Amino acid sequence: MAESGYKWIELGPYGYLPNDPARLAEELKQRDLKVTAGTVFTAFHRGAAQYEEAWEPARKVAELTAAMGGEHIVVIPAMWRDDVTGEAVESGELSQDQWNDLFAGHNRMGKVLLEDFGLKQQFHSHADSHVGAQSDIEHLLAETDPQYLNLCLDTGTRNTAEPLAWN
Repeated sequence: MAESGYKWIELGPYGYLPNDPARLAEELKQRDLKVTAGTVFTAFHRGAAQYEEAWEPARKVAELTAAMGGEHIVVIPAMWRDDVTGEAVESGELSQDQWNDLFAGHNRMGKVLLEDFGLKQQFHSHADSHVGAQSDIEHLLAETDPQYLNLCLDTGTRNTAEPLAWN
């Protein structure tokens, strides 16, 4: 990242970069990089119980992001299609109840992230998620509190799930 001229980096999923704040701060300093955001995954459309499942990893990411001076948490929703095989794992369409659960989960998480960690929730409208088309995005934005949820505009990805090695 640094060799490419970037000055800011997203933590990625918890464990992608070092989890220890002191070590991470040193690694970033050596590369003249700063943290802008952390990343978490959610499946709020699957019901209210999904909030508790998503919160523990989100809390860890929020703590590390805040400790590094980041200001955002990028939230990626569950995919309706398997990301390896491409097979459908659930319907690509949400019922009204599922939409309502999705809205409630993001409003709740965004409120806690902002109030407890000073972080802004940025929703990543990912391919093969239920919020992919413009009408879906507009629906999400119309039904969530803009104080607690905004969009992450993805400008590129690294094509691997492997953690970066810090040598």
